[in-house]
Formats: sequence, C-alpha cells, structure tokens
Amino acid sequence: MILDRMKEVFDSSGKSQSDIARMLSVTPQYISKLLKGDQEPSERVILATLKAFPDISETWLRTGNGMMISPMTDEEELEEWIGQLQLALV
Repeated sequence: MILDRMKEVFDSSGKSQSDIARMLSVTPQYISKLLKGDQEPSERVILATLKAFPDISETWLRTGNGMMISPMTDEEELEEWIGQLQLALV
C-alpha cells in the first residue's frame, strides 16, 4: 500500500512531521492523517514526495516493486567520486 511506503520514506528521513509538511507544502495535520491512514495521498503529494526525496524510486513508491532507493547510474557514481576527490584535494 502506498501509504505504508510513504510512512517508510518519512520515518527513514529522520524529519519531523512539521518538516515533512513544509517540504511537501501541506499542513502538519495532513501528514498526521496520512500517517494514521485516515487520508489517501493525492497525486500532487506523491509527486511532491518524489521531489522532496529524489533518491526514492518512483516505481517503488507507487507499486512496491524494486528497491526504495534508486540505484545510481554509472554517470552519477562518477560524479560522486569526482566530488569526493575534489573535497579531498582542498
């Protein structure tokens, strides 16, 4: 169920309900209702969640298939490695 996966995203973020509400441009009460299962997420909130947590796989969030965290592409891994190398040289 998408609500369970959204709860997992929110819990793993370590952020408060108020922080998550601000990130998604909703009220803390809306987040509370989501977490209690009293409210189904709208498409706008699903998209906002994917934008606020860009490492989360859209396929996983919507269907439960695959991994929660999208694996990095080779290009992304190279960019991360270069960034770490640059920090080490400074």
